[in-house]
Amino acid sequence: MLQFAIGIFLSLMISVPISAAQYRPLKNDAEKNTRTKKLVFGKIAELTPEKIIIENENGAQKTIELNHKTQFRTAKNKGLKATEMKPGLMVRVLFRVSDGKALLVQEGIPKQF
Repeated sequence: MLQFAIGIFLSLMISVPISAAQYRPLKNDAEKNTRTKKLVFGKIAELTPEKIIIENENGAQKTIELNHKTQFRTAKNKGLKATEMKPGLMVRVLFRVSDGKALLVQEGIPKQF
């Protein structure tokens, strides 16, 4: 009797198709490496209410847009106003790749590997 029950159970399990919702294809390399956020390290070359320009140690500059949601923080994670940050200050900027908008500008954080 037990063998009969196991046989029916296995036949039901094998005959049930996998639905499309249960199937998840493997991601290719391009999808795995897609990042939604990036960090930029360097000193402030220019800061306006609309944008921040960061210059890295090689002299390359990156312009990142600011908006009302951008947070400004000290190295100890205390809040700052954008007007308290001045050109020449070493910062790291976290921004969204999709729209180039800054999420966080934090002062005095050394580049970490």
